[in-house]
Amino acid sequence: MSMTLKSCCKAVDSFDLYHMKMLPAGTEPEFALGIIGDFYKECSCLHQGRNTVKLVTTSFWPRPLVVKRFGTPNVFQRIGALWKGDRGLRAYRNAEELQRRGFATPKPILYVDADGAGVYIATEVDTGAPLCQFIGQEDVEDALADSFAAFTYDLHNAGIVHRDYNNTNIRVRSGHGGWTFSLIDVDRMSIDKYGVRPSAGKRLKNLRLFSDAGSFYKKVLMRYVALDGDMSVKRFHKELEAKMMHDKRYRRKKLILNKLKRIFSRV
Repeated sequence: MSMTLKSCCKAVDSFDLYHMKMLPAGTEPEFALGIIGDFYKECSCLHQGRNTVKLVTTSFWPRPLVVKRFGTPNVFQRIGALWKGDRGLRAYRNAEELQRRGFATPKPILYVDADGAGVYIATEVDTGAPLCQFIGQEDVEDALADSFAAFTYDLHNAGIVHRDYNNTNIRVRSGHGGWTFSLIDVDRMSIDKYGVRPSAGKRLKNLRLFSDAGSFYKKVLMRYVALDGDMSVKRFHKELEAKMMHDKRYRRKKLILNKLKRIFSRV
């Protein structure tokens, strides 16, 4: 639900400027408060759930920004944040590191930990289309699968594993040079400091997270196995079975969680 300007001011006024954490270093509080204040004004909501994501037009930046407010972390996330940092901080640093290693992702503009009043990250807008829009299009699927497999292989070879590797967090553009890809929602990633490639098992396990088990996934997996000289056709068929088991466990887990949510919502 959108907030009025008056309530927006109250939200920003509650921030403790002495304990706010901000990136990049040297960020002026007025800049951060201005963007977050505009987040609470009337603007386009891109996602409303555990986290809130909005497209924000602000006088503090020449172009619209995507601003995300992270939901209250659960106990496990709070424990993990003690040594990994909160999700906003990880998203900001991961985006910087992805760009440093030559992979496309929206440029991070601002990170704010408002010390109990919310964690925010603002990035440039990614103009690519979600990968899911192209899956099933017979005229492009083969070439797209080949390009996506090569992109994933390059990502893994750079020591990068995206732990939320679904077909909406992968953005696609087509051009004369073929298909290019970019990544969003990058807070859940592991990036090896020295760029060491994960083991074959870890890489294939990461590919199982891709939210599709149809013909497109099979084409991507076949191409990925072909790119890796250490993998065989036998490994391809074994991995298809592993993907089916993974998706079955995931559906069962979601079903249980949804039932628990319904039960507790009645209490």
